[in-house]
Amino acid sequence: MNVKVVKRICLLLALSSLLGACNETLVISSNNDNKSSNIENVSSETINSSTTTNTTISSIPSSISSIVSSQNSDPVSTLSNNTTTCSNHVLTEKVIKEATIIEKGIKRFECANCGGYEDKFFYDLDEISFEDKTFMYDGNERELLMEGLLPYGCRVQYENNKIKDIGQKEATMKVIDENEEVILTKTAKISIVENIGLPNVKIDTTTGEDPDWKEKEEYTTMKLSVDNCDPAFIKSKIPGGLRVRGNSTNQQSVTKRAWRIKLDGKSNLLGLNNGQKYKSWVLLADFFDSSMFRNACAFTMGNSLFNYSGNYCSDRQHVNLYLNGDYRGVYLLAEQQQAKDGRIPIFESEVDDMYDGTDVGYLLEIDGLVTTGQSDEQYTFTTGSGNGGGMGFPGWGFGGGDQVNGVNITDKGYAIKTDIYGDKQFPFIKNYINNVLTIFKNACKGEKLQVLDEENNIIDSPYSTMYETLNSIIDIDSLFRMYVLQEFMKNYDCGWGSFYLYVDFSNKTTTNRLTMGAPWDFDLGEGNKTNGNGVKTDDDFLNGKYTGMTEFNPWLYLLSQTDFFKDMFKKYYSVFANSDVYENMMDYIEYERVAFANDFNNTYDRWDLPKATVSGMSTRRYNTHKEASDYLINWYTNRKSALDKKYL
Repeated sequence: MNVKVVKRICLLLALSSLLGACNETLVISSNNDNKSSNIENVSSETINSSTTTNTTISSIPSSISSIVSSQNSDPVSTLSNNTTTCSNHVLTEKVIKEATIIEKGIKRFECANCGGYEDKFFYDLDEISFEDKTFMYDGNERELLMEGLLPYGCRVQYENNKIKDIGQKEATMKVIDENEEVILTKTAKISIVENIGLPNVKIDTTTGEDPDWKEKEEYTTMKLSVDNCDPAFIKSKIPGGLRVRGNSTNQQSVTKRAWRIKLDGKSNLLGLNNGQKYKSWVLLADFFDSSMFRNACAFTMGNSLFNYSGNYCSDRQHVNLYLNGDYRGVYLLAEQQQAKDGRIPIFESEVDDMYDGTDVGYLLEIDGLVTTGQSDEQYTFTTGSGNGGGMGFPGWGFGGGDQVNGVNITDKGYAIKTDIYGDKQFPFIKNYINNVLTIFKNACKGEKLQVLDEENNIIDSPYSTMYETLNSIIDIDSLFRMYVLQEFMKNYDCGWGSFYLYVDFSNKTTTNRLTMGAPWDFDLGEGNKTNGNGVKTDDDFLNGKYTGMTEFNPWLYLLSQTDFFKDMFKKYYSVFANSDVYENMMDYIEYERVAFANDFNNTYDRWDLPKATVSGMSTRRYNTHKEASDYLINWYTNRKSALDKKYL
C-alpha cells in the first residue's frame, strides 16, 4: 500500500474518531499491480448477485462525504451497518467478480469491525505491455506502440514515442478509462541504430549436403551459427540436427524448403520468446507467399491477442539463411509448436517417465491429411460420423456431418501431437473431443444444455445459460481471440490443418478446459489465394455461409452460432481495434520492407520468385517484393475498414 493510500486511511480514521462516526462509506484504493486508479464505485444494483448481505444504508457526515467525492467521479454507493459504532476501521479487500479483458471486475472494501463496505469496479490491466524497441535506420520516422490488449472501454495515449534519426528517446504510454482518467502509465525506450541488415543464420551439415527432402523423421547432424546481430545473440557452431518440415511445402517442386532445427542442448536464438531456451526451432520458407510477410504479420497480431493472457503464439524474426555456405534468402525463424514451459502451457510426460495415466496434457491439431488417409502421425481420429470425411460442403445442405442452422458440421481429422503412452490415453482424448464437440453442436441447435462429469460423460448442465455451460468446458475467451485473428486474416487453412487445440487434465497447469491457441500457417490466407472466398475483404469468413471444405472450421463456426456471440464479439473486436494491434502489425510490415529491402530483393533473385509456381497452389506472384507487399498492405487496409464498419 503506497504512502498516499496510508495518508488517506489515516485521515479517514482521524475524522471518524473526531465525529464518533460508525457508519460512513469506506473508500480506499490499492496500488497493487499498477491498478491504483482503475477502481470506481459500483451502484448497489450491480452486486445483487453477491452472497454478502447488504445492511441498512445510513447517512454520511458531510466532512467524510467531501473526502469520498474528491476521489471518485461517480456517485458514491453507501452500504454500512447502522446498529454498531466503530472508531477504528480495519479494512479488508475482496474480489467479488474477476475482471476480464471485456468486463470490469468488482472489489469489496469492508471494515472487519463495523461491517461497513463499499464495492468498486476495477479493470484488468495485466495484458498491457510497453517495452523497449530498437529499429535500424532507414530514413523514416518510427514509433513505439503498446503490445497486448487494453480493457474494453479504455484507450491509449502516447508521448514522445516517435523517432527518425539514430539515437534514443524515452516514450510514455498512458491508459485512459471511460471517465477520461489516467489509470496506468508506463515508459519505455525507442531507439534507432545503424542499419546492418537482417541477422544471418548459418547451418553447415556434416555431409556438406542438404537433408533429403523426402525424409521427415531423421535429422542430419549439423552445426548452427548466428551473426550480423546484437553481440548478445551471436552463436558459433552449436551442434544439433536439421531436417525438412511441412506438408504442402515439402514437395519436389518446392525449391525453397522449410527446415526444422533440433539443437543438442537448449539455447535461445536471437532473443525470441523473451530469451527462453529450447532445443527445437523452425525456419519457415514462405515459398507460397511472395511478400514473405503473412506468417510474420499473423504472429505479430497473435502476440498481442494471446501471449499476455497465459496463452501462446510463436515469436518470429526474419533472417538470412546460409546452408553449407550457399545463400538461401530470407527465412522466418519461429518457434516449434510444442508443449513446453513458455510455449504451449500444458504438462507432457517426459520420455523417461513413460507415464500412462490419462491425467496429462494433450495437444491436438486439425489435420486434413487424416481424412484423406495421408497423415503420417501415429495417433489420429475423425470426429462425427466418420462418413463425411473432409468432403462435406458447409452451407450447401449436403455432405457429411450434422447440420447446425443449415450448415454441415463436416467431419474433421485430428492428430495428437503430444506423446501417447499406454492404451488409455488415446481413447480417452478421442472420446473427450467428440463429447465436447457434441455438446457444442447440441447447444447451438437449441437442444438442452449439457456438460461433462468427472469421467467426461455427457450430463445435463447445472447452468442456466449457454455461455456458462460452454465456458465450463471450453475456454471461450481463447476461442473469441482466435476468431478475431482468423476472421481478420481470412486464413484459408484454418479448417484444414495447423489449427491447434489443447487441454490439460493434470494438476500442473490451469489449462483444464479445451483451449484454442498457438496460431500457425497463414501463408495461404490474407488474400493470397487467387480463387475462393479468401480473396475478398468485405465479407464474413468463418460463419459457414461461404466457406468450403478446406477453410471450414467447426469450432469457430459454432462459436458464431451461439446466443452470446454477437454482443461479445463486438466487445472483443472493440478491444482489438483500440489496442493498436493492427497499427503494430502495419508498422512492422512498413518498417521491414523498407529497412531490409535489399535482403528481400536478393531472395527474389536467388529463387526467381516471379516464375516460381507449384501445381495446384493458386497463389499470387509478383515481379518485385515491393509489388507483393503493396498488395498485402492494401488488402489489410481494406479488411480493417470493412470489419470496423461492421463491428465498431
